Amino acid sequence: MKNYVIFASALFLAVSCNTNKEVVNKTNNDQTVVDKALIQSISLSESTRGTQRVFKVTPGKIETTKNGVVTGSILSDSEWKTLSGQTVKLNLAEISTYPSPTTKRYSDAALASVITIEKDGKTYSSSEFDSGNPPQQLRDLYMSIQNAAGTKKGGN
Repeated sequence: MKNYVIFASALFLAVSCNTNKEVVNKTNNDQTVVDKALIQSISLSESTRGTQRVFKVTPGKIETTKNGVVTGSILSDSEWKTLSGQTVKLNLAEISTYPSPTTKRYSDAALASVITIEKDGKTYSSSEFDSGNPPQQLRDLYMSIQNAAGTKKGGN
């Protein structure tokens, strides 16, 4: 009888521990989804003397403003998931410190660009960088915004 009680106790503990692991894993997966859902918008602003372009991406829509003329188009769920998923990989509090690899914008040889991310009611902005040549940490996000907007740039 004593062996039966020990066996039953061990079995009960094993089942309880596995259930906890499943709950923790489900919670972690749900948290990742919540993190992605908190992104309200992602914007790319590019400007120089005489030219200004802003690409604002929100769930289901991309709005393009070129020199004051606004156009909009539909953004697929998969494109939004890709974009918002890339922001989850970033430490948003640090994006303003990422150094620009080039400085052509200082002499108007390139558009000055800034990426802005609105998440959970807060706005995070990158430092300025040359259009087509973002900081390494923002390269994938930059290219995805360009692709979604239909203005695929090199990203040398």
